[in-house]
Amino acid sequence: MPERYDPTSGTAWSVEPRGLLVLPSDGGPALRLEYPDAAVWDLLALGNPPPAVVEKIAAMQGIPRTAAERTVFDAILRWTRAGLIMRRGGDG
Repeated sequence: MPERYDPTSGTAWSVEPRGLLVLPSDGGPALRLEYPDAAVWDLLALGNPPPAVVEKIAAMQGIPRTAAERTVFDAILRWTRAGLIMRRGGDG
């Protein structure tokens, strides 16, 4: 199974006009995500593996793949550290 990242159990989110509102499962403060982070969250939550998210962000924003990689992997790192998403699958 390819590596994927899922929102942690109990974490909820809702779509807003300028992005997403993420409500952590631990009752912590809500997190407002604007684009492109909102698109990254949505694509990950839909089950897309990170490489596919990178390609889609690059295409949606018309940016080089390296810039999209930074956007996606910086978001994954922040959200994993904050306990909002967790890794599933992959080789490790």
